[in-house]
Order: sequence, then structure tokens, then C-alpha cells
Amino acid sequence: MDAIAVRRFPGPRLGEAGTTLDGLSVVVLMVFAIPLMDGAMARALAEPVKLAGFVAGAFGGMILCNLVMAAAALPFLDRRTALTAGYCSGGRHNALLMAVLPASADADIFLFIAAVQFPIYLMPTLLQPLYRRLLPR
Repeated sequence: MDAIAVRRFPGPRLGEAGTTLDGLSVVVLMVFAIPLMDGAMARALAEPVKLAGFVAGAFGGMILCNLVMAAAALPFLDRRTALTAGYCSGGRHNALLMAVLPASADADIFLFIAAVQFPIYLMPTLLQPLYRRLLPR
């Protein structure tokens, strides 16, 4: 709903400010990601197998969500929209959960939320060749 409002009201001015908005997005992501990853390196060094399992699970879960949603949407939507819906369903940003978790929450929850950031940031690049094959220009 927010995206519709942003597209409707600022309209063409968004295209003119594209580079500025891209830069602002990178700054916001950095401000968000740095505190999120606080302590993740120490945990990664102390428990590399656990972190690797969490990262693998995060990638697997995201891919599974992508496939299930895209397959479910395909009969009702065109291919591009179905793949977009699949990607969006798999790329939920679990870090927002940290805002409501108590400080006494299990430390593994925070480690898993840090691990989920890997597929969120890497999947667009990893899926690009597949999407190029599936979506003719």
C-alpha cells in the first residue's frame, strides 16, 4: 500500500531522484545492518557449525517460500508478477522481530536473525541469471 502511495503522489520526480534514493537506501541499510550484526562475528568464530546451519536453513527457507508462492501465484498472475510475489514472500525481513524481543530472549534467536540477512542481501544477485532465463525481454 505504501508503494502505491509513493508511486502515485511523487510520480515522475522519483525517477529524477533515483541515484540519490539508491544512495540513501544504502546508508539506511548500513545503519540498520551494523547494530544487527553486533556480536555475530564472535558467535561465528565460537560456533561456526551452528551459524553455517542457520545460514543454510535461511537460504533453504527463502528458496522454499519463493518456489511455493510463485507456483501458487502462477495460475492467477503473469510469470513476472508470480516470480515477484514468490521473491517477496521469501524475503521477509526477520530483523524487525528484534524490536519486540526481550533482552532475555535466547541468543540463538539473534544469531538466526543475523544469519537470515545473508540470503536477504545475496538472493537478488544469485537469482538474477534464473530470472533472466525465465523472463524474456
